[in-house]
Amino acid sequence: MPRGGARPGAGRPKKSASAPKPMSKAEKVLAKAKPGSKASVSAKEFLESVFNSTDVDMALRVRAAQIVLDAETKAGPAASAPGKKAQADAAAKTAASAGNPFAPPAAPKLLINNG
Repeated sequence: MPRGGARPGAGRPKKSASAPKPMSKAEKVLAKAKPGSKASVSAKEFLESVFNSTDVDMALRVRAAQIVLDAETKAGPAASAPGKKAQADAAAKTAASAGNPFAPPAAPKLLINNG
């Protein structure tokens, strides 16, 4: 009767140490977009190169385009126009100016006379 033990060729094959790691799709797109300057690419430039690349599947390209579009629409109007609080502060400053008839009056001058 056979007993247990190691069998030659059984089990998962071992990785070879000399095989280079394959590049991911993102690394391929990055290498295509700006060769030799991996560290200087911004996130927006990388996403734009992803959705402009024809080597990447369409689902990934659409997702990259959505992310860039969301970032542009959120940063666009908010960065250029002041918000409600800033508008209210500006209106309060103009109302408190001296030439305005609705400006609050100056505080009374208090004099202490001890005698």
